[in-house]
Amino acid sequence: MRLFGKIILANIFITILMVSAVYAENSNIDPYSYNQVRNLQPVLQENFLPPVLAMKQSDPLTNSAPTSPAIVTDESGNKFLYQDGKLQAKIDEQGNQTFFSNGKASHEKNYEGALTKTYEYHGAKATVKNEWGEVTGYQQYGQGGLLLEEYDEDGNLAKTRMYNDRNLEWILDHNDGSKVKFNRDNPESEVNFEGHTTAYYITDGRHIQKRVEKTVDENGTVMDGDVTVYDEKGNKPLYKQDYQGNKVLVYNYGAYNRLESTTDQYSNVTEYQTDRQIAIKNYAGAEFKTWKWQGTRLISSEDKVNHESISLEAGVVTYYKNNKPIESRFGSGKYDKIVKRWVYEEGKLIAEWQASGNGIEPNKVLLYDHQRQGITFNWDGGTPSETELKEWAKSKQVVSVDGVVRGLWDSSNNSLIVFDLGGRVTKVLEQDHIPAREELFNLL
Repeated sequence: MRLFGKIILANIFITILMVSAVYAENSNIDPYSYNQVRNLQPVLQENFLPPVLAMKQSDPLTNSAPTSPAIVTDESGNKFLYQDGKLQAKIDEQGNQTFFSNGKASHEKNYEGALTKTYEYHGAKATVKNEWGEVTGYQQYGQGGLLLEEYDEDGNLAKTRMYNDRNLEWILDHNDGSKVKFNRDNPESEVNFEGHTTAYYITDGRHIQKRVEKTVDENGTVMDGDVTVYDEKGNKPLYKQDYQGNKVLVYNYGAYNRLESTTDQYSNVTEYQTDRQIAIKNYAGAEFKTWKWQGTRLISSEDKVNHESISLEAGVVTYYKNNKPIESRFGSGKYDKIVKRWVYEEGKLIAEWQASGNGIEPNKVLLYDHQRQGITFNWDGGTPSETELKEWAKSKQVVSVDGVVRGLWDSSNNSLIVFDLGGRVTKVLEQDHIPAREELFNLL
Protein backbone atom coordinates (compact mmCIF):
# COMPACT_ATOMS: atom_id res chain seq x y z
CA MET A 1 0.00 0.00 0.00
CA ARG A 2 2.86 2.39 0.77
CA LEU A 3 4.35 1.71 -2.65
CA PHE A 4 0.97 2.25 -4.27
CA GLY A 5 0.58 5.57 -2.42
CA LYS A 6 4.03 6.71 -3.52
CA ILE A 7 3.14 5.90 -7.14
CA ILE A 8 -0.02 7.97 -6.85
CA LEU A 9 1.86 10.92 -5.34
CA ALA A 10 4.52 10.69 -8.03
CA ASN A 11 1.89 10.79 -10.77
CA ILE A 12 0.21 13.80 -9.20
CA PHE A 13 3.44 15.76 -8.84
CA ILE A 14 4.53 14.91 -12.37
CA THR A 15 1.21 16.21 -13.71
CA ILE A 16 1.55 19.46 -11.75
CA LEU A 17 5.14 19.92 -12.91
CA MET A 18 4.10 19.32 -16.53
CA VAL A 19 1.33 21.89 -16.24
CA SER A 20 3.65 24.47 -14.65
CA ALA A 21 6.45 23.81 -17.12
CA VAL A 22 4.23 24.11 -20.16
CA TYR A 23 2.85 27.44 -18.98
CA ALA A 24 6.22 28.85 -17.94
CA GLU A 25 7.81 27.81 -21.22
CA ASN A 26 5.08 29.27 -23.41
CA SER A 27 3.98 32.34 -21.43
CA ASN A 28 6.27 34.74 -23.32
CA ILE A 29 5.89 33.14 -26.74
CA ASP A 30 3.39 34.08 -29.42
CA PRO A 31 0.98 31.14 -28.89
CA TYR A 32 -0.07 31.13 -32.53
CA SER A 33 3.34 31.17 -34.18
CA TYR A 34 3.96 27.46 -33.86
CA ASN A 35 2.10 24.17 -33.61
CA GLN A 36 1.84 23.45 -29.92
CA VAL A 37 2.27 20.02 -28.42
CA ARG A 38 -0.90 18.92 -26.65
CA ASN A 39 0.87 18.08 -23.40
CA LEU A 40 -2.30 17.95 -21.31
CA GLN A 41 -4.30 15.63 -23.55
CA PRO A 42 -3.76 12.59 -21.25
CA VAL A 43 -5.67 14.40 -18.50
CA LEU A 44 -8.84 13.57 -20.43
CA GLN A 45 -8.22 9.85 -20.13
CA GLU A 46 -10.04 8.18 -17.24
CA ASN A 47 -7.11 5.82 -16.62
CA PHE A 48 -4.31 8.39 -16.50
CA LEU A 49 -4.33 7.85 -12.70
CA PRO A 50 -5.48 4.77 -10.77
CA PRO A 51 -9.31 4.52 -10.71
CA VAL A 52 -9.35 5.06 -6.95
CA LEU A 53 -8.60 8.73 -7.58
CA ALA A 54 -11.48 9.27 -10.02
CA MET A 55 -13.79 10.15 -7.14
CA LYS A 56 -17.32 11.42 -7.73
CA GLN A 57 -18.48 14.49 -5.92
CA SER A 58 -21.50 16.66 -6.83
CA ASP A 59 -19.91 20.02 -6.08
CA PRO A 60 -16.16 19.86 -5.39
CA LEU A 61 -15.77 23.62 -5.02
CA THR A 62 -18.26 24.06 -2.17
CA ASN A 63 -17.54 20.82 -0.31
CA SER A 64 -14.37 20.21 1.67
CA ALA A 65 -11.43 19.86 -0.67
CA PRO A 66 -9.52 16.58 -0.49
CA THR A 67 -6.49 16.78 1.77
CA SER A 68 -4.53 14.22 -0.24
CA PRO A 69 -3.59 14.40 -3.93
CA ALA A 70 -6.70 13.62 -5.95
CA ILE A 71 -8.58 14.03 -9.18
CA VAL A 72 -12.23 14.84 -8.44
CA THR A 73 -14.79 14.45 -11.23
CA ASP A 74 -18.18 16.12 -10.90
CA GLU A 75 -21.41 14.98 -12.51
CA SER A 76 -20.89 17.30 -15.48
CA GLY A 77 -17.59 15.66 -16.38
CA ASN A 78 -15.33 18.44 -15.06
CA LYS A 79 -12.10 17.20 -13.48
CA PHE A 80 -10.48 19.01 -10.55
CA LEU A 81 -6.86 18.40 -9.60
CA TYR A 82 -6.12 18.93 -5.89
CA GLN A 83 -2.79 18.92 -4.07
CA ASP A 84 -2.53 19.34 -0.29
CA GLY A 85 -6.18 20.36 -0.20
CA LYS A 86 -5.64 23.18 -2.72
CA LEU A 87 -7.20 23.33 -6.17
CA GLN A 88 -4.48 23.31 -8.82
CA ALA A 89 -6.36 22.88 -12.11
CA LYS A 90 -9.73 22.24 -13.67
CA ILE A 91 -10.25 20.43 -16.98
CA ASP A 92 -13.74 20.55 -18.44
CA GLU A 93 -15.41 17.90 -20.55
CA GLN A 94 -14.08 19.41 -23.79
CA GLY A 95 -10.50 19.60 -22.49
CA ASN A 96 -10.36 23.36 -21.80
CA GLN A 97 -8.07 24.02 -18.83
CA THR A 98 -8.13 26.54 -15.97
CA PHE A 99 -5.13 26.76 -13.65
CA PHE A 100 -5.21 28.09 -10.08
CA SER A 101 -2.78 29.70 -7.68
CA ASN A 102 -3.67 30.34 -4.05
CA GLY A 103 -7.27 29.45 -4.77
CA LYS A 104 -7.63 31.94 -7.63
CA ALA A 105 -7.67 31.34 -11.37
CA SER A 106 -4.32 32.34 -12.86
CA HIS A 107 -4.63 31.45 -16.54
CA GLU A 108 -6.68 29.43 -19.04
CA LYS A 109 -5.93 27.34 -22.11
CA ASN A 110 -8.21 25.89 -24.75
CA TYR A 111 -8.35 22.19 -25.53
CA GLU A 112 -5.55 22.59 -28.08
CA GLY A 113 -3.26 23.83 -25.32
CA ALA A 114 -3.15 27.45 -26.50
CA LEU A 115 -3.17 30.19 -23.87
CA THR A 116 -6.43 32.16 -24.02
CA LYS A 117 -6.69 34.20 -20.82
CA THR A 118 -4.69 35.39 -17.81
CA TYR A 119 -5.68 36.98 -14.49
CA GLU A 120 -3.83 39.58 -12.44
CA TYR A 121 -5.15 40.35 -8.94
CA HIS A 122 -5.08 43.62 -7.04
CA GLY A 123 -6.87 42.96 -3.79
CA ALA A 124 -10.45 41.96 -4.58
CA LYS A 125 -10.22 43.09 -8.21
CA ALA A 126 -8.84 41.08 -11.13
CA THR A 127 -7.55 42.34 -14.47
CA VAL A 128 -8.36 39.92 -17.28
CA LYS A 129 -6.07 39.80 -20.31
CA ASN A 130 -5.95 37.79 -23.51
CA GLU A 131 -2.97 35.82 -24.76
CA TRP A 132 -1.47 38.99 -26.26
CA GLY A 133 -1.42 40.77 -22.90
CA GLU A 134 -4.29 43.06 -23.92
CA VAL A 135 -6.82 43.94 -21.22
CA THR A 136 -10.22 42.46 -22.07
CA GLY A 137 -12.01 43.28 -18.82
CA TYR A 138 -12.02 43.50 -15.04
CA GLN A 139 -13.71 41.48 -12.29
CA GLN A 140 -14.70 42.56 -8.79
CA TYR A 141 -14.95 39.90 -6.08
CA GLY A 142 -16.68 39.94 -2.73
CA GLN A 143 -16.58 38.00 0.50
CA GLY A 144 -15.82 34.33 0.01
CA GLY A 145 -14.47 34.94 -3.50
CA LEU A 146 -17.91 35.48 -5.07
CA LEU A 147 -17.80 37.28 -8.41
CA LEU A 148 -19.88 40.45 -8.01
CA GLU A 149 -19.20 42.68 -11.02
CA GLU A 150 -17.68 42.46 -14.48
CA TYR A 151 -16.32 45.40 -16.45
CA ASP A 152 -15.34 45.72 -20.10
CA GLU A 153 -11.87 46.62 -21.37
CA ASP A 154 -12.59 50.34 -20.90
CA GLY A 155 -13.79 49.96 -17.33
CA ASN A 156 -17.51 50.24 -18.11
CA LEU A 157 -19.71 48.17 -15.81
CA ALA A 158 -21.01 45.29 -17.91
CA LYS A 159 -22.62 42.79 -15.51
CA THR A 160 -23.66 42.64 -11.86
CA ARG A 161 -24.36 39.47 -9.87
CA MET A 162 -26.60 39.30 -6.81
CA TYR A 163 -26.49 36.43 -4.29
CA ASN A 164 -28.56 35.15 -1.39
CA ASP A 165 -26.45 33.15 1.07
CA ARG A 166 -23.94 32.32 -1.71
CA ASN A 167 -26.74 31.20 -4.05
CA LEU A 168 -26.82 33.18 -7.28
CA GLU A 169 -30.14 35.04 -7.61
CA TRP A 170 -29.73 37.09 -10.77
CA ILE A 171 -27.30 38.58 -13.29
CA LEU A 172 -27.95 42.09 -14.63
CA ASP A 173 -26.55 43.04 -18.05
CA HIS A 174 -25.88 46.77 -17.95
CA ASN A 175 -25.52 47.04 -21.73
CA ASP A 176 -29.09 46.12 -22.63
CA GLY A 177 -30.72 46.23 -19.20
CA SER A 178 -31.73 42.56 -19.32
CA LYS A 179 -31.69 40.29 -16.28
CA VAL A 180 -31.33 36.53 -15.85
CA LYS A 181 -33.03 35.22 -12.71
CA PHE A 182 -31.75 32.08 -10.97
CA ASN A 183 -33.23 29.53 -8.61
CA ARG A 184 -30.69 27.45 -6.67
CA ASP A 185 -28.00 28.47 -9.18
CA ASN A 186 -30.08 27.29 -12.15
CA PRO A 187 -31.37 29.93 -14.61
CA GLU A 188 -35.10 30.42 -14.18
CA SER A 189 -36.08 33.23 -16.55
CA GLU A 190 -34.81 36.13 -18.67
CA VAL A 191 -36.34 39.59 -18.40
CA ASN A 192 -35.72 42.62 -20.65
CA PHE A 193 -35.19 46.20 -19.44
CA GLU A 194 -38.95 46.83 -19.63
CA GLY A 195 -39.62 43.98 -17.20
CA HIS A 196 -41.12 41.60 -19.77
CA THR A 197 -40.13 37.92 -19.65
CA THR A 198 -38.34 37.00 -22.88
CA ALA A 199 -37.48 33.37 -22.01
CA TYR A 200 -37.89 30.83 -19.23
CA TYR A 201 -36.17 27.56 -18.34
CA ILE A 202 -37.46 24.08 -17.57
CA THR A 203 -35.23 22.05 -15.24
CA ASP A 204 -35.34 18.77 -13.34
CA GLY A 205 -34.29 20.61 -10.21
CA ARG A 206 -30.58 20.24 -10.96
CA HIS A 207 -30.07 20.51 -14.70
CA ILE A 208 -31.44 22.64 -17.51
CA GLN A 209 -33.71 20.64 -19.80
CA LYS A 210 -35.22 23.33 -22.03
CA ARG A 211 -35.03 27.06 -22.71
CA VAL A 212 -38.33 28.44 -23.99
CA GLU A 213 -38.36 31.82 -25.74
CA LYS A 214 -41.38 34.10 -25.48
CA THR A 215 -42.77 35.77 -28.59
CA VAL A 216 -45.69 37.96 -29.63
CA ASP A 217 -48.00 36.87 -32.44
CA GLU A 218 -49.64 39.15 -35.01
CA ASN A 219 -52.54 39.81 -32.65
CA GLY A 220 -50.25 40.96 -29.85
CA THR A 221 -50.70 37.77 -27.83
CA VAL A 222 -47.65 36.62 -25.85
CA MET A 223 -46.93 32.95 -26.53
CA ASP A 224 -44.15 30.37 -26.35
CA GLY A 225 -41.73 30.52 -29.27
CA ASP A 226 -38.56 28.59 -30.09
CA VAL A 227 -37.48 25.90 -27.63
CA THR A 228 -33.84 24.85 -27.09
CA VAL A 229 -33.46 21.27 -25.80
CA TYR A 230 -30.39 20.33 -23.71
CA ASP A 231 -28.63 17.05 -22.94
CA GLU A 232 -29.37 15.13 -19.74
CA LYS A 233 -26.63 16.95 -17.82
CA GLY A 234 -27.77 20.38 -18.98
CA ASN A 235 -24.27 21.03 -20.31
CA LYS A 236 -24.93 21.56 -23.99
CA PRO A 237 -27.84 22.36 -26.33
CA LEU A 238 -28.85 19.54 -28.67
CA TYR A 239 -31.32 21.28 -30.96
CA LYS A 240 -33.77 24.16 -31.25
CA GLN A 241 -37.35 23.76 -32.46
CA ASP A 242 -40.10 26.26 -33.30
CA TYR A 243 -43.49 26.42 -31.56
CA GLN A 244 -44.83 23.80 -33.97
CA GLY A 245 -42.10 21.33 -33.05
CA ASN A 246 -40.06 21.70 -36.26
CA LYS A 247 -36.29 21.60 -35.74
CA VAL A 248 -34.73 24.88 -36.85
CA LEU A 249 -31.19 24.32 -35.55
CA VAL A 250 -29.20 21.18 -34.68
CA TYR A 251 -25.91 21.21 -32.74
CA ASN A 252 -23.30 18.71 -33.92
CA TYR A 253 -20.57 17.55 -31.51
CA GLY A 254 -17.38 15.58 -32.02
CA ALA A 255 -14.87 14.00 -29.66
CA TYR A 256 -15.10 15.06 -26.00
CA ASN A 257 -18.43 16.77 -26.80
CA ARG A 258 -16.69 19.61 -28.64
CA LEU A 259 -19.00 21.69 -30.81
CA GLU A 260 -18.06 21.16 -34.45
CA SER A 261 -21.00 22.72 -36.30
CA THR A 262 -24.66 23.66 -36.32
CA THR A 263 -27.16 22.93 -39.09
CA ASP A 264 -30.26 25.08 -39.64
CA GLN A 265 -33.59 24.19 -41.27
CA TYR A 266 -32.24 25.22 -44.69
CA SER A 267 -29.23 22.86 -44.39
CA ASN A 268 -26.81 25.76 -43.91
CA VAL A 269 -23.87 24.57 -41.79
CA THR A 270 -21.95 26.87 -39.42
CA GLU A 271 -18.53 25.40 -38.63
CA TYR A 272 -16.69 25.93 -35.32
CA GLN A 273 -13.12 25.51 -34.13
CA THR A 274 -12.18 25.90 -30.45
CA ASP A 275 -15.71 27.23 -29.81
CA ARG A 276 -15.37 29.98 -32.43
CA GLN A 277 -17.30 30.39 -35.67
CA ILE A 278 -15.09 30.02 -38.72
CA ALA A 279 -17.45 29.56 -41.71
CA ILE A 280 -21.02 29.15 -42.92
CA LYS A 281 -21.67 26.84 -45.87
CA ASN A 282 -24.87 26.22 -47.78
CA TYR A 283 -26.45 22.84 -48.51
CA ALA A 284 -24.04 22.35 -51.45
CA GLY A 285 -20.95 23.08 -49.34
CA ALA A 286 -20.26 26.54 -50.79
CA GLU A 287 -18.98 29.10 -48.27
CA PHE A 288 -20.99 32.28 -47.99
CA LYS A 289 -19.53 33.71 -44.80
CA THR A 290 -16.17 33.29 -43.05
CA TRP A 291 -14.57 34.65 -39.88
CA LYS A 292 -10.89 35.45 -39.41
CA TRP A 293 -9.45 35.01 -35.92
CA GLN A 294 -6.08 35.80 -34.42
CA GLY A 295 -6.25 33.57 -31.39
CA THR A 296 -9.13 34.91 -29.30
CA ARG A 297 -9.20 38.17 -31.28
CA LEU A 298 -11.92 38.42 -33.92
CA ILE A 299 -10.29 40.36 -36.75
CA SER A 300 -12.87 40.33 -39.55
CA SER A 301 -15.70 38.49 -41.24
CA GLU A 302 -16.51 38.32 -44.94
CA ASP A 303 -19.84 37.86 -46.67
CA LYS A 304 -19.15 35.90 -49.82
CA VAL A 305 -22.50 36.52 -51.51
CA ASN A 306 -25.09 39.24 -52.04
CA HIS A 307 -25.17 41.52 -49.02
CA GLU A 308 -28.11 43.94 -48.80
CA SER A 309 -28.32 44.64 -52.56
CA ILE A 310 -24.55 44.88 -53.02
CA SER A 311 -22.96 43.25 -56.08
CA LEU A 312 -22.23 39.52 -56.13
CA GLU A 313 -18.73 40.03 -57.55
CA ALA A 314 -17.06 40.75 -54.21
CA GLY A 315 -17.78 40.25 -50.54
CA VAL A 316 -18.41 42.73 -47.78
CA VAL A 317 -15.70 42.62 -45.10
CA THR A 318 -16.62 43.59 -41.54
CA TYR A 319 -13.83 44.66 -39.17
CA TYR A 320 -13.93 44.22 -35.40
CA LYS A 321 -12.44 45.86 -32.33
CA ASN A 322 -12.64 44.08 -28.98
CA ASN A 323 -14.73 41.47 -30.83
CA LYS A 324 -17.41 44.06 -31.68
CA PRO A 325 -18.19 45.12 -35.28
CA ILE A 326 -16.87 48.59 -36.11
CA GLU A 327 -17.36 49.00 -39.86
CA SER A 328 -18.02 47.09 -43.05
CA ARG A 329 -16.26 47.83 -46.34
CA PHE A 330 -16.87 46.79 -49.92
CA GLY A 331 -14.53 46.67 -52.91
CA SER A 332 -10.80 47.34 -53.06
CA GLY A 333 -8.40 50.08 -54.14
CA LYS A 334 -10.16 53.17 -55.49
CA TYR A 335 -13.46 51.27 -55.38
CA ASP A 336 -13.20 50.63 -51.65
CA LYS A 337 -16.03 52.20 -49.69
CA ILE A 338 -17.65 52.00 -46.27
CA VAL A 339 -21.08 50.40 -46.34
CA LYS A 340 -21.83 50.14 -42.63
CA ARG A 341 -20.61 51.70 -39.42
CA TRP A 342 -21.37 50.91 -35.76
CA VAL A 343 -20.83 53.31 -32.85
CA TYR A 344 -20.62 52.48 -29.13
CA GLU A 345 -20.77 54.59 -25.99
CA GLU A 346 -19.71 53.20 -22.60
CA GLY A 347 -19.68 49.72 -24.13
CA LYS A 348 -23.23 50.02 -25.51
CA LEU A 349 -24.28 50.07 -29.17
CA ILE A 350 -25.94 53.46 -29.69
CA ALA A 351 -25.99 54.07 -33.46
CA GLU A 352 -25.50 52.44 -36.85
CA TRP A 353 -25.24 53.78 -40.38
CA GLN A 354 -26.06 51.64 -43.41
CA ALA A 355 -25.41 52.36 -47.08
CA SER A 356 -28.04 51.14 -49.52
CA GLY A 357 -25.47 49.78 -51.97
CA ASN A 358 -27.57 50.19 -55.10
CA GLY A 359 -27.76 53.98 -55.28
CA ILE A 360 -31.54 53.86 -55.42
CA GLU A 361 -32.64 53.23 -51.86
CA PRO A 362 -31.56 55.88 -49.35
CA ASN A 363 -28.86 55.35 -46.75
CA LYS A 364 -30.17 54.76 -43.23
CA VAL A 365 -29.29 55.76 -39.68
CA LEU A 366 -30.42 53.52 -36.83
CA LEU A 367 -30.49 54.75 -33.24
CA TYR A 368 -30.48 52.20 -30.41
CA ASP A 369 -31.99 52.17 -26.93
CA HIS A 370 -30.65 49.51 -24.55
CA GLN A 371 -28.95 48.03 -27.65
CA ARG A 372 -32.35 47.47 -29.23
CA GLN A 373 -33.11 49.16 -32.53
CA GLY A 374 -35.29 52.20 -31.99
CA ILE A 375 -35.67 55.11 -34.40
CA THR A 376 -34.65 54.54 -38.04
CA PHE A 377 -34.52 57.28 -40.64
CA ASN A 378 -33.05 57.86 -44.09
CA TRP A 379 -29.92 59.96 -44.49
CA ASP A 380 -28.50 61.35 -47.73
CA GLY A 381 -25.83 63.54 -46.18
CA GLY A 382 -22.86 61.31 -47.01
CA THR A 383 -20.99 58.89 -44.77
CA PRO A 384 -21.13 60.14 -41.17
CA SER A 385 -18.04 59.84 -39.01
CA GLU A 386 -17.98 58.01 -35.69
CA THR A 387 -18.04 61.36 -33.88
CA GLU A 388 -21.03 62.55 -35.89
CA LEU A 389 -22.97 59.35 -35.19
CA LYS A 390 -22.27 59.70 -31.48
CA GLU A 391 -23.61 63.25 -31.55
CA TRP A 392 -26.67 62.04 -33.44
CA ALA A 393 -27.38 59.45 -30.80
CA LYS A 394 -26.59 61.63 -27.78
CA SER A 395 -27.69 65.16 -28.57
CA LYS A 396 -30.42 64.88 -31.20
CA GLN A 397 -34.06 64.36 -30.42
CA VAL A 398 -36.60 62.85 -32.78
CA VAL A 399 -39.85 64.59 -33.61
CA SER A 400 -42.50 62.25 -35.04
CA VAL A 401 -45.96 62.78 -36.48
CA ASP A 402 -48.36 59.82 -36.26
CA GLY A 403 -45.40 57.49 -35.69
CA VAL A 404 -43.41 58.79 -38.70
CA VAL A 405 -40.09 60.61 -38.11
CA ARG A 406 -40.44 64.08 -39.64
CA GLY A 407 -37.79 66.01 -37.76
CA LEU A 408 -34.53 65.61 -35.88
CA TRP A 409 -33.52 68.39 -33.51
CA ASP A 410 -29.83 68.80 -32.76
CA SER A 411 -29.35 70.39 -29.34
CA SER A 412 -25.60 70.81 -29.91
CA ASN A 413 -26.01 73.45 -32.65
CA ASN A 414 -29.73 74.34 -32.38
CA SER A 415 -30.74 73.01 -35.79
CA LEU A 416 -33.71 71.04 -37.06
CA ILE A 417 -33.38 68.47 -39.86
CA VAL A 418 -36.73 68.03 -41.64
CA PHE A 419 -37.70 64.79 -43.44
CA ASP A 420 -40.40 64.05 -46.00
CA LEU A 421 -42.78 61.09 -45.63
CA GLY A 422 -40.22 58.85 -47.36
CA GLY A 423 -37.59 59.68 -44.76
CA ARG A 424 -35.46 61.88 -47.03
CA VAL A 425 -33.95 65.15 -45.79
CA THR A 426 -35.75 68.15 -47.28
CA LYS A 427 -34.18 71.04 -45.35
CA VAL A 428 -32.14 72.04 -42.32
CA LEU A 429 -33.45 74.95 -40.24
CA GLU A 430 -32.13 76.99 -37.34
CA GLN A 431 -34.16 76.03 -34.28
CA ASP A 432 -33.34 76.90 -30.67
CA HIS A 433 -35.82 74.41 -29.13
CA ILE A 434 -37.43 71.09 -29.95
CA PRO A 435 -40.70 71.87 -31.78
CA ALA A 436 -44.07 70.60 -30.66
CA ARG A 437 -46.20 68.60 -33.08
CA GLU A 438 -48.27 71.58 -34.20
CA GLU A 439 -45.17 73.78 -34.64
CA LEU A 440 -43.49 71.07 -36.71
CA PHE A 441 -46.46 71.02 -39.12
CA ASN A 442 -45.84 74.70 -39.91
CA LEU A 443 -42.15 74.00 -40.59
CA LEU A 444 -42.65 71.07 -42.98
